[in-house]
Amino acid sequence: MDRGRSGAEETDVPITPPESWAVGLPAVANPLWCSLEQTTVRRTALTLLDLDQTRGFDGLGRAWPEPDPAHRRSDGP
Repeated sequence: MDRGRSGAEETDVPITPPESWAVGLPAVANPLWCSLEQTTVRRTALTLLDLDQTRGFDGLGRAWPEPDPAHRRSDGP
């Protein structure tokens, strides 16, 4: 490891107070604003409706392996 190289140092990382909201309205509003910055209201709404796992798509497991698909059944086990 080349310790003489230039790059980010620990002192370059900004230290800010923790956010006051982790859930609730800000947790819903932030993704909406991010989406609206990149696409239209119509496309944002259609994408969010598709996120409903009962009839839409399910993201891939990242931190944990995917459970048995039966866990998503809406009519019970």
